[in-house]
Amino acid sequence: MQERMKTVWPIMREHMVQAQEAQRRVYNHSAQPGHFNPGDRVLVLVPTSECKFLGCWQNEIREKLTDVTYRVRQPGRRPVQIYHINLLKKWVACNFLLSSFPTGNFAAIAFPLTELTKNNQLNFVQWTEEADLAFVRLKEALSGSQHQNTDALSPRDAQRAKVASSPRSELSSRQGEP
Repeated sequence: MQERMKTVWPIMREHMVQAQEAQRRVYNHSAQPGHFNPGDRVLVLVPTSECKFLGCWQNEIREKLTDVTYRVRQPGRRPVQIYHINLLKKWVACNFLLSSFPTGNFAAIAFPLTELTKNNQLNFVQWTEEADLAFVRLKEALSGSQHQNTDALSPRDAQRAKVASSPRSELSSRQGEP
């Protein structure tokens, strides 16, 4: 039995190495093309058990190991860790300041909007005048004007812009809701 294991073991090892090589080639062949340089900021996808899409962090490329693997600095975890390019996405810095967002009466508009899809179902909510006013103010603050120019939009986009700019009371009267 031991002699048989001694003869089978190297053959099994060789087949395992060949299978791993084949899997590596297929996985790397479907890798998203991209190129990062040392010092580039990237988002690293590290799925957690709670949500597989939630685990993104901003990190820095330390060095390129192969065409598809990079060594990434991971503060709070290991000092550096190796990641495949499929788990990396280029970090794009945004100059949009969140402090410029209007925050007054945000709860008045946010509450009805969150109630719309509670329990993964479409629910109808009573849209109050306060929420309508908050929606109009938010729309004006974000667009910078009271009326949106729909001339450059396609007919479908123009229709969406009309719906987005309509107060909730107009929409509900069109749909036969209270």
